[in-house]
Amino acid sequence: MSDKEANRSLRKGKPIRLVDLRNRRLVKKGKPVTVIVQSPAMTLKTIGQALDNGSYGDLVRVLNLRSKKTIMGIVVGLNDVRIPLEGKLKLAATQ
Repeated sequence: MSDKEANRSLRKGKPIRLVDLRNRRLVKKGKPVTVIVQSPAMTLKTIGQALDNGSYGDLVRVLNLRSKKTIMGIVVGLNDVRIPLEGKLKLAATQ
């Protein structure tokens, strides 16, 4: 159960229930994260600030520290957030 963590304080000698556990947070609100944009042709990385807590696969908001804009990304690892491309980069590369 290494992918779970306590959701609340646990008491010694009491059984642990499923509601006492949550998926391990890989991204913590207010902490720096690596923002990754990847296509077949290139990979871009920058640093952002997490605006939400998130576990693997969660959609979280991230503040782009340069532009001060909020972007959405998917948690893919410890302090790593991937920004999904919706074909925009592929279209730009073919023109």
